[in-house]
Order: sequence, then C-alpha cells, then structure tokens
Amino acid sequence: MKTKYFAQLLIVLGTITLFSCKNKDLFEQPSIEVTGISLQELPGEYTHLNVDLKVTNNDSREATIADVSYTAVIEGITSEDMTSDINKEILVGTPLELTLPLTLKTKDAIKLLAKLDKGEKLNYTVTGTFHADEPVLKRFDLPIDVSGTANVDVGYEDFYKQPDVTVTDLTVSSSGDDANGYTYNFDVTCDVKNNDTRSVSIDEVEYVVTINGLTSETQLYSNTYTENLNVDGGATISLTLPVTFDLTAAQKVDLDNAIASGTVDYSVEGTFHAVKVDDSTVDFILPLYVTGSITVEDMFEQPDITVNTIDGTYTINGSPVPTSYTFNLNCNTTIENLDSRAAVIDEIEYVVTTEGVVSETQYYTNTYSTNLSISGGASVDLILPVTYNLGPTEGANLVIGLSDGFADYVIDGTFHVIEVDGETADLTLPLHNTGSVPVTSLTQGK
Repeated sequence: MKTKYFAQLLIVLGTITLFSCKNKDLFEQPSIEVTGISLQELPGEYTHLNVDLKVTNNDSREATIADVSYTAVIEGITSEDMTSDINKEILVGTPLELTLPLTLKTKDAIKLLAKLDKGEKLNYTVTGTFHADEPVLKRFDLPIDVSGTANVDVGYEDFYKQPDVTVTDLTVSSSGDDANGYTYNFDVTCDVKNNDTRSVSIDEVEYVVTINGLTSETQLYSNTYTENLNVDGGATISLTLPVTFDLTAAQKVDLDNAIASGTVDYSVEGTFHAVKVDDSTVDFILPLYVTGSITVEDMFEQPDITVNTIDGTYTINGSPVPTSYTFNLNCNTTIENLDSRAAVIDEIEYVVTTEGVVSETQYYTNTYSTNLSISGGASVDLILPVTYNLGPTEGANLVIGLSDGFADYVIDGTFHVIEVDGETADLTLPLHNTGSVPVTSLTQGK
C-alpha cells in the first residue's frame, strides 16, 4: 500500500515539474507600439494604409516571426481581415520595426478619411497573431492586442489636398403625402473650397444626409446634374445637393417639431469621385464629411387641388374609317392655398389620367401668359386643359367611358412657386388628386 501511495506521489511531483518547465520555457509576450499611419495612395473603392509597428522583444531568446494575421480599428472604422509575410528575427535589445498594409472599404471609412491629414492623431486598436519560430519551442503564436493613438505620417495633402465643405443653406423644396407615407425633399446648399492649387473635375458625388437623426438613402450627383463639377485650384463654388426623405407619420411629426424649434442637426457624408486633375486623367476619391446645426428655411404648406367637373370636345379624324381621335378636355379645378402666406406660381406641370387613359405632360404656361397668384388661405378656380391624341380603338372607348356622365380621374404634377409673401422663392410643391366627377358636356367637333 505504501509503495502504491509513493508511486502516485511521484506522478504528481513529475506533473508539477513538467508544467513548471513548460511555463519557464514560454516565450515572453513582446511589447507592440503603433508608431505611425500613412496613406499609400489616393483611395478608390478601397483605401490602402500602412501601419508602422515597433515590436520589442521582452524575452532573453531570439525568434523569427514568420507571418502575422491581424485586424485594425482606426477611429471606429474596422479594416478587412489582413495577413502579411514577415520572415524577420526579433532580436534581444533591438526593436523590430515593421510596416503592415491595411485595407478598408472607402465608403465605410469616410469619417476616418476626413481626418487623414499629416500630423493628425488617430485612435487605434490592433488585434491579431504573430506566428513565430524558435529552435526549442518550434512554431508558436504570439497574440497582438494593442490600443492607443498614433500620428498620421503621410496623409491626403501628400497627394491632393482635401476640400473644405460648408453647409450654407438647408431648404425644404417640397413635401407631400400618399398612401405610403410622407415625402420631404430638401435642398442642401454647400460651399466647396478646393484647397489644392490644381483644378479638379468631379463626375460623381455620392452622399447620405442625416437630419434630426433621420438618414436618407444614398443620393447621387449624376441623378440631378448632367455635367461634371469643375473647381479651379484654390476656388470656392456653391453646390446644391437635393435629398429625399420618405417618412412615417411619427417621423414627420418629429421632423416638423425640429424644424419649428428653429434649428436642426445635420450631417452630410459621402465621396467626391475625381476624374481629372489639371489636364491629367485620374481616378480617386475625396471624402465629403460635414456636420453641424442650421436653421431650416420655412416650409410652405402643400396647396390643395380639387377637380370639380370635366367638359370638352373630341374630334374623329379620318373618313370614312376613323384613324385617330383628338380630345380637348377641361379640368375645372379649385386650388386652395393652405399656407398663411401669399404665393406666386409661374408653372404648373401636370399629367391627367381619365378613365385609365394617361395624357402627355401638360403645362400651365402653354395656356396662360401670366403667373397664378393666390393669397394666404385663399382659393382660386382654374381651368387646366388636357389633350389626348388616341388611336381609333382607345379613342372610341374613351368616348364610351365619358358618355355615362362621370369620369374617373387622377391628376399628378407640381406647382412651381417663385414668390412667397413678396420674397423671391424657388419651391416645387406636389400636386395630386384623384376621384370621380361629373362630365358636364362632351361634344363632337367637326
């Protein structure tokens, strides 16, 4: 029995000795410091950085670092998963200086790019693993987990200076509602200053606008403008960026309250895509990031339009077999100014669908030579003519549809307001109404 206990004691002591030797043989964790961050080149779809490291060997032995796998978070922006071959010795008493490449998706890194100027300090966290070799320990891993701040050594200004963007005006250009919710259209007017001495041509601005915590879908400059944005070296230009918000009823209430309070918080985040610098063709991204608070120009209440009756004439073309029909109809409407301020309208652009037949776009100015003025809270009666040029079958069917004395209709379009209470304006307000109204007369012309 004593022999058995003695054998068990030897096993325990041997195990303790084995673990003690293993702990003694472990390679001590090196100290790691990020000493600098540099932009490799002007960004495209991806942004490529260099991260400079200083690795200090805290062990009495030397080892070879074969490679490293790592991820970095810089100013809250997470990089792609990275790997890099190293094959360098980490010596005793001599720090190993490394430069590791880092890749980020440009569209996710706008806030970081806006800070990427020489001398800026950036917050970082780097995690990962060094894969090392040592004659006794053979291949082993050394974890990386380091945080701190590092200077930008090479930034945008080493390639092309970042522009300054200032939001100068935020205006509600139009608003409306339908079965799906509420729509607000804003115009964000900015001053864009080219801080570089060279001219630049920009073919696209991709941007997202946040107002009072509500974030828009991605907007594109090319959806509004057909020509490139050209800015001379050192020059400042004004740029209006339209943006649309589709809101729920609760979001509309919150936004209305924010606007009524006097100021709203905003941010504009996106990219400028440069295609030419001076006379050289290029392909790179400049960041667009600006935040602040601003007063929103007063929104003008959407006018109300009511179609009261429809009348008109039609002509059958071709004899003896009809080849086409021409309809000249009048939509007899009442337009009510729901705002307390007077408005002057210089154009009404509209499309009328009658009994399922859709007209071409019609224009107020094709009929009237003077602007339409409506006092605050007042209503005016207005005839909006509409013409249909139809084939024989569609024309005959429309005659039949109108002959029962009622017409189903939809009218959609916009009012263009050029003056509000005597002040110059440039507002586009939606026009929409649908229903069924009496056809007071429909006569056949010759």
